[in-house]
Amino acid sequence: MRKLEEWELDILKFVEEWLDERNEFFLVSSSGSTGKPKIISISRSQMIESALATADYLNLKEGQSSLLILPAQFIAGKMMIVRALVLGLDFYYLEPKVDILMHIDRGYDFCAAIPLQVQKVLNSNVPEKLDLLSEVIIGGAALANKDIAKLKDFKTHFHATYGMTETITHIAMKPLNDSRTSQSYHCLPGISIDQDSRGCLRIYSQRLPQDITVTNDRVELINEKEFILLGRADAVINSGGLKIQTEELEELIKENLGLEIMIGYKEDDVLGQKVVLLIEGQAEKFDKQKILAQLQLFLSKNKLPKEILFITLLFKTPNQKINRAQNQEWISKNC
Repeated sequence: MRKLEEWELDILKFVEEWLDERNEFFLVSSSGSTGKPKIISISRSQMIESALATADYLNLKEGQSSLLILPAQFIAGKMMIVRALVLGLDFYYLEPKVDILMHIDRGYDFCAAIPLQVQKVLNSNVPEKLDLLSEVIIGGAALANKDIAKLKDFKTHFHATYGMTETITHIAMKPLNDSRTSQSYHCLPGISIDQDSRGCLRIYSQRLPQDITVTNDRVELINEKEFILLGRADAVINSGGLKIQTEELEELIKENLGLEIMIGYKEDDVLGQKVVLLIEGQAEKFDKQKILAQLQLFLSKNKLPKEILFITLLFKTPNQKINRAQNQEWISKNC
């Protein structure tokens, strides 16, 4: 008998915990992408309600097939298991590798993925593998605009999700490649929203661990069920009085240069904070002056990085999200 891998044991452990009806609460760790991971207690009933809301939104039916390609140690993976068990979906799983979608050899009705898993197969020699999937929800980070543009060629329905561990994964989705495609996220059943004084999203639902969840995400509110995500309030650099949204700047640089990067800052006596561009890769393989010249073609002077640093590998969380806190700490020590 083959010895189970660690990632397989994580699946088995959670299935056993879920099937033990004495377990009414489950402890889940947040990703830690913007700070220290937190341990959050989520009830069985809340996870069931979340699964039912997803099924309602995507019209998932008993007997359809569900594919798990995310680590079962985090909430996104756990909820794929819960959805299969609660909804009566046929459950399949593959190793949660970034290139795993390149290797699927049959069709699945439902799958959840991180952007990097979709990106890998999109840019491979077998992008047609994506058409083996019917409904794909993409979460954990934003898929790059250049990759979203490629999705229109597929019959698969792709959805960006908005959520976090504290909201039991997604509370809203937006279609990426069908007739309803738009910039705005639409809340799942049982969810309503508004803004706080900072313009940040507040989420209301009796099925969440907290009746009111206050986020650090700035939004444009369309109505109590629909919003446009603008970026994190705590991902803003104040450089000489100009507030620079790092996520918007990162997306622009990634689209134009095609590099793995993160925008950080260094404390500065004149500007307060100055913009630092952190690039993944060996420094000797890059020409700083050439990169700066390229940046000047599409960035205004006040948004140009004042320093460029190179790091062999960007720090990431176990579920492959950029670890902003850890990368910023590295910048502070090396800048």
